Amino acid sequence: CNSYVPRTMFANACRATAAAEAAGQIGGIDAYWRMHEWLMTHQADVVQGGDAAIRAAAPSLGLDPANLMAAMETSDVQQVLANEYNLASRIGMPEIPRIYVNFKPVSRWNLPNEFILERVIEEAGRPKATPAK
Repeated sequence: CNSYVPRTMFANACRATAAAEAAGQIGGIDAYWRMHEWLMTHQADVVQGGDAAIRAAAPSLGLDPANLMAAMETSDVQQVLANEYNLASRIGMPEIPRIYVNFKPVSRWNLPNEFILERVIEEAGRPKATPAK
């Protein structure tokens, strides 16, 4: 769905993005954050189930499934997403999440079976050794 990025990193990520935006548009900021939280804690469900998983979760988030799915297709939601994709392209953000530590991009923060971001942050926070005089 984002022509500015060279590859799809996560299946159904575009649908998840549309779901969060649509939830916010039909239910306000609280609905946006409920959907966002659900998406973050149910990533495997979204990757595997896509729209079916989103539709099934809607009632527990206080959203009508049919309204949510319809809102995901509206030009309002699609325009917001297009604007966000365009902005990310203009500032040179090739993917999300894009993680920076001390203003430097971290290119390898999540390896198979090894989440190393915590170690990167710990290392970045350590005082630098003072060169010997």
